[in-house]
Amino acid sequence: MTAAPFRWAITSAGKIAADFAEAVRRLDGHAVVAVAARSRADAEAFAARHCDRGVQCYGGYEAMFEGARDHGADATYRDLDAQLGAGTAGAAALAEDIATPKPGDAQGSAAAFF
Repeated sequence: MTAAPFRWAITSAGKIAADFAEAVRRLDGHAVVAVAARSRADAEAFAARHCDRGVQCYGGYEAMFEGARDHGADATYRDLDAQLGAGTAGAAALAEDIATPKPGDAQGSAAAFF
């Protein structure tokens, strides 16, 4: 019996997210199940280039989080843009980075994010 894969959602169509998606693609027991970008066309193009078939694509980060029951991701890879505007819908999150105007603000930003 094969264990179900660990399912990832990606909220970005950028370079670092592409590198992440390619790494997930090479890992046994992991799969990207959802991609969100600013437009659905961008998400679809990203998925076609960097993910296996069957990935659900969303035009907008909120739409992907609202669709969490559909894709069932176990965790979400989030870039900075997505961090600023969307919740995790109960899934774990791997954040690319947290940007703050001053170094002392990072702790408060991290607390607000999680």
